[in-house]
Amino acid sequence: MAATVRLLVIAPTTRELGGLRPCADRACRAAAVGVGHEAAPAFATLLDAERPSAVLSLGFAGGLRPGLSTGALALCDAALGEGAAPIALDPYPAVDALRAAGIAAASSVLLTVDEPLLTPEAKHAAHAASGAAVVDMEGYALACVARERGVPIVALRAVLDAAEHALPPFVADIVADGGRGELRHTLRNLRADPPLILRLPMLAWRSRVAARALRRGVRALIPALAAHAEAR
Repeated sequence: MAATVRLLVIAPTTRELGGLRPCADRACRAAAVGVGHEAAPAFATLLDAERPSAVLSLGFAGGLRPGLSTGALALCDAALGEGAAPIALDPYPAVDALRAAGIAAASSVLLTVDEPLLTPEAKHAAHAASGAAVVDMEGYALACVARERGVPIVALRAVLDAAEHALPPFVADIVADGGRGELRHTLRNLRADPPLILRLPMLAWRSRVAARALRRGVRALIPALAAHAEAR
């Protein structure tokens, strides 16, 4: 059976879709699949329904490798899960497409964890143990699903918080809630810790920088990946 779409673009949230709106046509479909443990089942359902020729996985990530600043792009060549065997990813032809657009993207190993790493100490420990450059909460499970179905997947991540950046505790609450109720969790934590408000502008700035980096990457990658998928 022919594929319904040539390229499926996924991200945990619409904010991480690189400026794409959730949509569907025969060339490209964009969809948010959820945060953390929600992502893999939703992705599997999409794959079975759409039968794409290739997948572009987008998202924000924490920096583990020193020197990766907010907005740095990581093109992942392997995905690691905690206590699991690594999965090799083939970033071709994304490497050439980004290079042709003058966009720097570090070749990176992606580590996926069950709980967000909120402190620099936790990030440094994860980097020392795994050698990974960036960390998220979905990438390894998504790579497993793609491998099981024989669909090539390209993973591009934009660094949100660098290795030396701490994240406020309410981030864990938002993640535990599947990425929902962001405002509710933030307000509840502000009531408990009013000085937290001083950190919110920097968090918002980092989100904007990372989202802008993803948009640049998407503009360079979509034509190349769609054409490559069509040729498969």
